[in-house]
Amino acid sequence: MSEFADQYLCAFRQTPAETELHQAAKRYVSEAEAYDRTVCTGPISKDGILPATPRELALVNRNAHALLTRIADAHSHLFSRGELLREISRVDRLGAPA
Repeated sequence: MSEFADQYLCAFRQTPAETELHQAAKRYVSEAEAYDRTVCTGPISKDGILPATPRELALVNRNAHALLTRIADAHSHLFSRGELLREISRVDRLGAPA
């Protein structure tokens, strides 16, 4: 390769921490949706099943908070809670590619 290509062009590779962050975000999204499906009785939208009552909403929110805390604490040595929230948002918005 030319000197320019050697210096400026490269193949993108995720670090192990980035890979773990993405896997944790996918896990959060799938586990939260699985729980929501066991609790909620509302309609299903593009965002998944929706809570029909305030009680269902409270259960969903309590589970989401506990799940986020559990996953963030288990991986606190690799990434912050804020990084996890951003990746969860990205995975939820774009879908979770393999």
